[in-house]
Parts: sequence; C-alpha cells; structure tokens
Amino acid sequence: MSTVTSVEVETLLVGRGLTSSASAQHPGRVGLRVVFAEDNFLVREGTAALLTEATDLELVALVGDSDALLAAVEEQRPDAVLTDIRMPPTWTDEGIEAARRIRREHPEVGVMVLSQYVETGTPPNCWRTARAASAIC
Repeated sequence: MSTVTSVEVETLLVGRGLTSSASAQHPGRVGLRVVFAEDNFLVREGTAALLTEATDLELVALVGDSDALLAAVEEQRPDAVLTDIRMPPTWTDEGIEAARRIRREHPEVGVMVLSQYVETGTPPNCWRTARAASAIC
C-alpha cells in the first residue's frame, strides 16, 4: 500500500486548478490545511488518525455533516476539503452540494469528494456531478 503526501495532494489540486498553492494562501507556513467531512464515526476517526501522521498536513477541522463542513470552511479557511458524498440528513448528495457551494463561495479551496460505496452507475454520476462542482471525485 502506498501513502500519498500532502505535497502530492496539493500538486493534484493545483494542477487541476482546484486550489492555489498553500504557501501562497498562508505565507510563512509549510503544509496543507485540510477540513475532513465524513458521517461514519469509524471512517472519520480512522482517516483522521492517518491524516494527522502526515508532517506536512494540518487537519484543521473534522466534521460529520454538511452544515458543519460549511461552517468549518468559513471559520478555518482551509487549503483543501475532503468530503464524503453521502451525509445526513438524507444520505444522498449532501457532500456534492456542499462541494458546489464551497467552490462557488471559496474558489481558492480545493475539494476532493470521497465515497465508500460502490454501486452500478455511481462512478459516472459522481464524476459528472464532481466536474460540475469543480471537485475531484
């Protein structure tokens, strides 16, 4: 299993025009400031534990729903957001809708949309919707 560094994530986001360089947004600081949104407690806490091991990444907020995600982005002004697609209250597309809003209101913030579900038709819909939100799925 390979690990991905925050530099690789930032390079991917900057290369696709989804965020500006973290160093440009926060002069004098090295690393990527990230907000992570996931409703499943075990996935959220496990992923957070892995993310906090990265020395060049700062997990600035850990949230469980889209309202908390939007509030964390407003308060923390991160470089990037990692968000689940399905979150409360309907567990349908709250993450995608939050991604759209974040990209509209904070175009400097990169958004990566994640999902732990595999269903027929999900990847094409995810890609199409993510592209519309200027996110990575």
